[in-house]
This record gives sequence, C-alpha cells and structure tokens, in this order.
Amino acid sequence: MIMNQKKSDIFPEATLSLLHCPACGGTATLPLELVEVDEAHSFYTTCLKERKALSRLVSVVNGQYTMRKCETCSLEFADPLKAPPSGWYDAAYSLLPLYPADRWEFSEALSRCKKSDLLAEIGCGNG
Repeated sequence: MIMNQKKSDIFPEATLSLLHCPACGGTATLPLELVEVDEAHSFYTTCLKERKALSRLVSVVNGQYTMRKCETCSLEFADPLKAPPSGWYDAAYSLLPLYPADRWEFSEALSRCKKSDLLAEIGCGNG
C-alpha cells in the first residue's frame, strides 16, 4: 500500500470520480488509496511463495485496486468491487490462525448443561 503520499500524487487525474456507491448510489466518490494486491498479501504471510500464490488467485488489472469513499454516505469500498474466488479464501485462511483451539464459551456453556439437556446450534458458515 502506498503510504505518506499526497492523493494528488497517487491520483493525478482528479479528486472526485463518478463511480456509483454500492450502498447509497451516490456518484461522488473520493479515491483514498491505491492498493497493490501483492503488498496487501504481505499482511497474511511473510513467505514470498505463499504471497505470490494468493496474488495469482486475484484478478484485478495490474494487480491493483483503489479504495474509495462515498462523499454522500461515507462508505469506503474497493474499485473494482470484486470478491476473490473461493479458492483465495481457502488459501488465505490456511495461512492465518483464525480459530482458537480452545474457546471459553464452549466450556462455559457445557458447565451449565445437564446430561439430560437437549442442545441445538443455529449458525452460519461451514462447520
């Protein structure tokens, strides 16, 4: 990511763009930051091979995207507004310690249950 540069140096064309905000539909959006995908992936892993593998899974022009802010509702969003494929999430999540091995709420919930209790879980996602 580009740090300590003026917005006019990063985006010499203009300060306002006429992209539509995905939340409110506003047309005045301000470019905030040009993000280099490969550099952003350095936050996921220090291993160059793993970082390059993550970056190959993302298809954006020149390996970059722009973070923008809507002048109407203040939503910050990526341009292009495109999610990576599911394989990217599998690869990224395998590199990060997202789920703790022991969670306090499990033992807390179990300590309040009797063997005769019936339990159900309502959740979302895999697992």
